[in-house]
Amino acid sequence: MTNSLTKSREIDVIIYNDLKDNPFFIKILDILEIACINTAIDLGASSGISALWLLNRLPNVEKIYCFEPDKENYEFLLTNLNQFGDKIAPYNVGIYYGLTESKVYGIGDNNPLGYAIEPIKSRTITKHVFEEYYGKIFTLLELESIVDFPVDFIKMDVEGSEYNIIENSTTLKKARFLFISFHNQDETYVHNIIKEHLSDYEIILFGGAGTYFDAFLERKTEWQKSSS
Repeated sequence: MTNSLTKSREIDVIIYNDLKDNPFFIKILDILEIACINTAIDLGASSGISALWLLNRLPNVEKIYCFEPDKENYEFLLTNLNQFGDKIAPYNVGIYYGLTESKVYGIGDNNPLGYAIEPIKSRTITKHVFEEYYGKIFTLLELESIVDFPVDFIKMDVEGSEYNIIENSTTLKKARFLFISFHNQDETYVHNIIKEHLSDYEIILFGGAGTYFDAFLERKTEWQKSSS
C-alpha cells in the first residue's frame, strides 16, 4: 500500500491500522474488488479513512463522493485525500431528510467519531446521556440534491441518522452494494428495517452485538427478486 494518512489524530491512526486486520472489512474489499466497482459514496466520511482504504485496495475506482458535516473532520479529510485529485468529491455537509441544519450532540469529550444530530437523541435505546456541543452546527441536505444516479457502493456510518436516510433516500436504494453501520437499536429492529426498506437487497455479511451492528448488502438480481 503506497498511500496513508497524511494528517491524523491518535484515534484516526488506531482505526486506520485496525482496518487492515479486520476480517469483516477485508471480506467487503475482496467482494468489491471482484465486482470491479467504479463509483462510491461515503456517508460519514470523517477524516477520509474508509475512502483511503478503498482507493488503496481498489485503485480503479473513478469517483468517491465523501460527505462529512464536521468542519474539523472535513479539514483532515481534505488533506488525507488530496493525493487522489478529482477521484474525490468532498462535501462539508451531512445527509438527512426533513432538516437543513441541526445542533450536535455526543457522549462527551467532543468525540470526533460520535457526533449525532438533534433527532437522534430521542431515537435510541442506549443508556448514553447525549451532551450538546455548544457552537457546533451541522448543515444537512438530501443526498439526491448532489447524487441522483446509481452508484456501485455506498458506505454509511452516521451515528443514528441511517434510519432516516434508509427510509427516504432513492439514491441509496439504487446502489449495487451497501455497507451500513446501525446504531442504538437491537438486532431485531435492524433486521426489520432491512426487510421493510431494503427488500431488494440480500444480506451478505452481518455482525455486531448489543445496539451496534454492521451489514453488507448486495442488490438482488432480477432472477433473485422473482424467486423470493
